[in-house]
Amino acid sequence: MYRMMIIAGAILAAGAAAGLGSQARDKPADAAPACVHHPMKDTRIIDERTVGVSDHHGHVAILSLSGPCARGNPQALMVELKDMTYQLCGPNDADVVDVDGPVRLTCRVTDVKLMSREEAESFAPDQGPW
Repeated sequence: MYRMMIIAGAILAAGAAAGLGSQARDKPADAAPACVHHPMKDTRIIDERTVGVSDHHGHVAILSLSGPCARGNPQALMVELKDMTYQLCGPNDADVVDVDGPVRLTCRVTDVKLMSREEAESFAPDQGPW
C-alpha cells in the first residue's frame, strides 16, 4: 500500500512538472514578467511621481509613487525591498527612497506595472532603450 502511494505521488509530481514546463514554453519571450528581480540594473525618472526600474533579465517595472519623490537625480533613488524574496512584484514589495538633498525622502509604491522591455520603450519613448 505504501509503495503504491509513493508511485502515485511520483506520477502526479511528474505530470505537474510537465504541465509547468509547457506553460513556460508557451509564454512569449517578450511577455510582461511576473516580477522584477534584485539587483536592479537601471532606475529612470519618468516624472516626479513615476519611476521605472529594470533588472538584469530585461524586465521592467513602472512604479507609481505616493508623492513627488523623484527629485531629479536617478542615481540618488533607491528601491528598498521590504522582504527577503528580492523581488518586486506589487506595490507592497518596496518603497522608493530619494537620498539626494538634505532630507531623505521615502515614498510608498502605490502601483506597479510590470512590462517587457519593448512595452517600456513604447510607454516612455523619451527614456530611450531599456
